[in-house]
Amino acid sequence: MQTARGRPRDTSVEQRIEQAVVELLSEAGFAGTSIEGVAQLSGLSRPTIYRRYADRLTMINSVVAELLARDSPPPTDHPDPYENVCRHLKDTIRMLTQTPIGPIYRAVLPELPRHAALAELVNKIGSARRKKLNTAIDRALAAGVLVINGDVDAATDGLVGAIYFRYLMASRALGPGYAEKLLQPYLPG
Repeated sequence: MQTARGRPRDTSVEQRIEQAVVELLSEAGFAGTSIEGVAQLSGLSRPTIYRRYADRLTMINSVVAELLARDSPPPTDHPDPYENVCRHLKDTIRMLTQTPIGPIYRAVLPELPRHAALAELVNKIGSARRKKLNTAIDRALAAGVLVINGDVDAATDGLVGAIYFRYLMASRALGPGYAEKLLQPYLPG
């Protein structure tokens, strides 16, 4: 068995880099997040950061990937079909308002058309969450606790899109109760 050469990697370095990237993305945006800025904010040297990341985009992509994987897993299923859909919507609200992902989304969404790897990463996580939500909606429709007259994908777009719109553009309060408000038009009767 061959062992790694040199000193073992210090995991606190990755944590300091992650914290600095999150802070810079949140405050200075995508364009204002640089290796130099991360070095200054984290108290690390630029060579330390470059040993881990080839360039600024690789660093940002890596940190965003870690945050999305850690802070945005879809919620576990609930046996009640209505509550299951509601939980998915509430979890999207939680992810945007109570984790670093919300401010990160604000910073990176305008950049997605110019950075294919970042767009692919965000879409991959979003697709997994959307698939689980669609399954939950299908279950709720089959149980008769929700009624959608029309395209289910369009309804899903409307539900999730309303949450993202309120968070990203409208600057209006976004709490878990908003999930129930969104579902009211789809209740039977």
